[in-house]
Amino acid sequence: MNDERIDLSPLDPSLDRPRWERLIDAIARQALLDRRPSVTVSAQLVAWLRPALAMAAGVAGVVWLAAAVDRPPVQSSGIGEDPALATAQWVMNGDPRSPWDLLNMMGADHDTP
Repeated sequence: MNDERIDLSPLDPSLDRPRWERLIDAIARQALLDRRPSVTVSAQLVAWLRPALAMAAGVAGVVWLAAAVDRPPVQSSGIGEDPALATAQWVMNGDPRSPWDLLNMMGADHDTP
């Protein structure tokens, strides 16, 4: 093993002062050229416009497709009256209705005999 110390002084950039200053100036100049100007609020909103419109179109498409799916029709209450009003009229007028009409009016899902 070699116990001699290695002389790294030739690698010291500060020995050649003018070259060192030119190197620092070139790096700083390039950094300033690469720096982008700050973005204003209006410019940022314009930049987000296309993705926002794409997202809105996608959501609208999903909602439209969900609405277009064939669903079984909703069963009507049969008679088409308010159940409370129809029951009150039946009781007060003595107008007999079949139990199936009452179940259908209440919205129950039963098969008629």
